[in-house]
Amino acid sequence: METISKDASLSSGRSDRARTLPRMALGFALLAGMVIALSDALIYSLAADTEWLGWFLALKGACVALLTGAAALWFLRRNRLQQAKMRQELYQAQHDPSTKLLSRYEWTRRVDVTLAQTRVPLEPAVVVSVSVDRYDYLVHRFGSGNMHQWLGVFGRYLRMLAKSEDHVGCVSPSVFVIYVHGSNSRAQAMAMVARMLENGKRTFMVQGEPVTLNLNIGLCAYPEDGANAEDLLARANIAMRRSTSEGPDRSCWYKAEIAEQVISRVNLERDLEKALERRELELNFQPRVCLLTGATCGVEALLRWRHPRRGLVPPAAFIGVAEDSGLIIDIGKWVLAESMTFLRQWIGAGLPAMTVSVNVSNAQFNKGDFLKDVGEALGANRIYAPLLELELTESLAMSDPQLTMQVLRQVKQAGMRVALDDFGTGYSSLSYLQRFPIDCLKVDRSFIADLTENRNSQELIKTVIALGHSLNARVLAEGVENRTQVRMLTDFGCDEGQGFYYGMPVAGEQLIADALDERIVTIPGQAKPALQTRIPVSVMQETADARN
Repeated sequence: METISKDASLSSGRSDRARTLPRMALGFALLAGMVIALSDALIYSLAADTEWLGWFLALKGACVALLTGAAALWFLRRNRLQQAKMRQELYQAQHDPSTKLLSRYEWTRRVDVTLAQTRVPLEPAVVVSVSVDRYDYLVHRFGSGNMHQWLGVFGRYLRMLAKSEDHVGCVSPSVFVIYVHGSNSRAQAMAMVARMLENGKRTFMVQGEPVTLNLNIGLCAYPEDGANAEDLLARANIAMRRSTSEGPDRSCWYKAEIAEQVISRVNLERDLEKALERRELELNFQPRVCLLTGATCGVEALLRWRHPRRGLVPPAAFIGVAEDSGLIIDIGKWVLAESMTFLRQWIGAGLPAMTVSVNVSNAQFNKGDFLKDVGEALGANRIYAPLLELELTESLAMSDPQLTMQVLRQVKQAGMRVALDDFGTGYSSLSYLQRFPIDCLKVDRSFIADLTENRNSQELIKTVIALGHSLNARVLAEGVENRTQVRMLTDFGCDEGQGFYYGMPVAGEQLIADALDERIVTIPGQAKPALQTRIPVSVMQETADARN
């Protein structure tokens, strides 16, 4: 609608200028006629001598000819300038300023014209939607100017692939669209997609740093998936969004069942946008326990979403949506602030200070002012920096090792702790791992689940524990659910444990109330904790029995 209004105003401007030029010419002609009539009267009144009359009339004719020629040249030049300006404005209205590709409105208009003029009724065609993965992160890191320059290069590459600039458009800063038609359109589109994904994997330099570009591509077919350009574009975008959820460098054809899933995901995203305003998000806290003493040495903040219609939405169902949509930045900032507020309330209740672990997303970590957000959360609650532990997943840390080391050094200089979460599920490079300033390695729960039965898992756990200690880091086992696991992990030299065996995640107020309650339970088989966190006997027993 915005593009249409711009086009309408542009047409109105062109018609106004087209009417102005003849009016100016008519006004000049009337003024010239009046001047000629007055000059004739003046000449005949002053030149009584007929000998001079001829000279005066000749001079007048020369002046009129010069003025007329000058006026004609001025009007011609003005007309050319106006036409050039109108062509430029029309081009700007029809094209994206960064890529010089067709705008969304102009692309749909031209595709609709092509569909209407095709000689073969219902000639097959394919619409390809191409999205640049991690575009917001790249803009954040390298600046919009550098990315716009690169997008211009990428736009020329797409025009070369399509072999026509009439059907290549840029419908948003990071989404491109191509229309391929003809009896062999499907094969052409698939070949084009294969080339894009292959070339996209290449590393290019931005500000002297290597960057790997990832693409996500969606495709839909005419006439099966739509009868006009807008419908085809919408369905290609649905397929593209589905490919995005499957990971980078993927392509996907549109299907009706995909549309239902994507629409459901879009609705979830819209609800998530309002979740912060409606106070539907909440934090639960799960204790981290020292295996040797049974003392609670910290807690991890776990995000929950209590949806008014869907009920309690598990994190796995909405964290990915939040990351893809960029909402994770605002949500992560809220989690930081709420976690530090809880810690302030904990200390204010007279309880001993402890570490609070907060998970950090890729988008947050790569955000230029991430440390500013952390500092504001600490400062607003007057929390000592070493009491905050930031948890990064192994895949996040290795996505850009150089940037990870740079940010982690700043985190450590500020006094905060760093934990590497889900260790063992990614592909860490030991050469980078030894250079990361890590305080804690968190072993993924998948290794703990079959610890008591799988000999390989036991050896892997021993290796990870030895690796963590060689890096001067503590090792924490996630997903601890029974006493046998606790005993084995303790024998292996693991430092901390976290899981249902020690306590279910609960709200901060409940955790504080439990800690202040006199009815405190010591973990069976362990010494009396220095800092005890109440675990209801019924919950602990039921959970342990169910897992044994």
